[in-house]
Amino acid sequence: MTRMTGIVLCAVLLAAAGVAGAAPPPSQRERDMARLERDLDKVALTAEQKQKIHALLEAAKKEQESIEERLRAEFKEMRGLLDKETPDEQAVLRQADKIGELRTAQHKSKLRTRLQVQAQLTPEQRAKLREARRGGGFAAPRTPATTPPAAKTPAGG
Repeated sequence: MTRMTGIVLCAVLLAAAGVAGAAPPPSQRERDMARLERDLDKVALTAEQKQKIHALLEAAKKEQESIEERLRAEFKEMRGLLDKETPDEQAVLRQADKIGELRTAQHKSKLRTRLQVQAQLTPEQRAKLREARRGGGFAAPRTPATTPPAAKTPAGG
């Protein structure tokens, strides 16, 4: 083996080891929670509020992780159903319903957490949080720029 081949082989092995050992990218849940925590840092929370909100976020994290784990299992089941030589349409559709129910539960959990966090804030803090969220983030409300235009009705109709 030439010296150049050895160097290239070593570089490839090191790159592969780096990729294999790299942490997976953060999930959407992790990105949403990080964004919320950054936004809350701009709100000047009291020590009591920080404690309560931290407890809410920890509980939400556990709930979301549980739902994500169940979703992974249901998607694995779906792959198994679809990989069959002749997939059973009714079984696939039932599995799709299970996945849909979990996704709805996931979305409701995020909304519930948002409402619980907001309930801990004063009206002034909620206004600051809304301002911090402008441009997206944790279940951010649509801004006028991203809200679809309303349907127009004909004049006199």
